[in-house]
Amino acid sequence: MDFFFTIVFIALFGIIIWGIIKHFTSTKMTANDDYFEQAGVRVDFKAGTIKINKYTYDVKKVTGISTVTESGGRGVAASIRELTGVVEISVDDFKKPVHRIPIGGGKVKDFTQRLYVAIRKAGGTDFY
Repeated sequence: MDFFFTIVFIALFGIIIWGIIKHFTSTKMTANDDYFEQAGVRVDFKAGTIKINKYTYDVKKVTGISTVTESGGRGVAASIRELTGVVEISVDDFKKPVHRIPIGGGKVKDFTQRLYVAIRKAGGTDFY
């Protein structure tokens, strides 16, 4: 009987951890003729602005975009690291020069590429 409760506890714990990761690394994307939005980042094409959570900048102030992913290790921690990553957006701002955006579901590279396209479409820097 104790074995059963242990299995149930581990399963519930896993579901809770998965839910937390899913909540904080949402990959829902919206793109249309006016804007691109995903993971708390919104690029307005006509206004030429990028909004990162509560901060808004002109797209020309974006100085770099990089992806940070970790791999390696063993077990559950390694599996979680492979499914999550961070996109770092660097801007010309003394108060907050780097914004870290967590992305889940192995979608870091897709998000980064979409962000490049959106910034370019809004009149920002061509990073290539």
